[in-house]
Amino acid sequence: MEKNKKLSSLNRKKDFDFLKKEAEIFTFRWLKALFLYKQKDKSTRLAWVMPKKYIKQAVLRNRLKRMGREVLKKSAFKGSLIVFFLKREKGFYKNLKRKEFNIVFEKLLLVLDKKAKKSA
Repeated sequence: MEKNKKLSSLNRKKDFDFLKKEAEIFTFRWLKALFLYKQKDKSTRLAWVMPKKYIKQAVLRNRLKRMGREVLKKSAFKGSLIVFFLKREKGFYKNLKRKEFNIVFEKLLLVLDKKAKKSA
C-alpha cells in the first residue's frame, strides 16, 4: 500500500463514454461502480456520481466524497473508477456512519481488485 497515492479526477466526457463502453459494472449494497483496472497506471482516476435529487445537501455530498477518497488512498486499487450512489430511503446518507461507509467501500474495492486480477 502506498502512503501518498495519486488520485486524479475523471472529468472529460470522452473518459466517461469510454468507461461506459469498456468498464465492468459491479453493485454492492448502496454503491454501484464502473471500473477499468490498469496495472501500469501509477494513479487512480476517480469520479463520483451523487444526484442532488437523492443527496440534497452539498455538505453531505462533499463528506461522502472525502470519506471515499480517504479509503481509496489506502487501497491497492489502480485504474479508473466511477462510483454511483444509489437511491435510498430519505435520510439514509445523512445517518450513514463513517465506520459503516469505510467497511462497505473497502469491501467494494477488495472485490474490484480481485475481479481485476482474475481478468489480468
